[in-house]
Amino acid sequence: MSRYHSDSYTPSTSVVGLEFDDGVMLAADTLVVYCNTCRYPEVDRLIRINRNTILGGGRDFPDVQSLLRQINDKVIEDFCYQDGHILSPKSLHTWLTRTLYSRRTRKKRLDVDLVIGGIENDQPYLGYVDSWGTAVTCDVITTGFSRKLVEPLIRDRQPLHRPFNYEEAFNTLAECMKVLFYRDCQSIEFYTIGVCSREECSIKGPFEAKTCWKIAEHNKGF
Repeated sequence: MSRYHSDSYTPSTSVVGLEFDDGVMLAADTLVVYCNTCRYPEVDRLIRINRNTILGGGRDFPDVQSLLRQINDKVIEDFCYQDGHILSPKSLHTWLTRTLYSRRTRKKRLDVDLVIGGIENDQPYLGYVDSWGTAVTCDVITTGFSRKLVEPLIRDRQPLHRPFNYEEAFNTLAECMKVLFYRDCQSIEFYTIGVCSREECSIKGPFEAKTCWKIAEHNKGF
């Protein structure tokens, strides 16, 4: 059955990623929605692939999981060869781009937004690919609703003549997740942050967005 024009029954919302001076950092909430209801509130949408690569998945989460099974097969294959070679973020980004473009041309499109981050040749690497096989690399990547809401916030906080440091990047992503929880009806206050640097590659959290709803009593007429 063709899924070229189909709606997602289990969508997930934004993934936000940015580079900092020692690596990359990704953030995503832990909610997967079922028909606009908060059905799965404890899903890890950030995945550690290996010691150099992390992946963030958005939109139709079963489609993300189908790709993760294929990626896991590649990781196991690398391990079995025992030649010291592992899947790099650039290689994973390239493979996902080709795979998604191929499925699109065969009208079997997977409805995904993927953010790939890691360390490539001792330098931060951050890339994005969508369901059409369109790929970009940038120092700031946002998907879904966050493109309109939090990318301007990140650019405004970005230092002028240097990259973010670890603390600045972490605090910026925490603020982004708070804004998304306020503004996106398919978001949740709990989120995880993935860090891939020269020293570590791990998923931290879940954290809870620090929110304040006192202003709500002054909003009337809706």
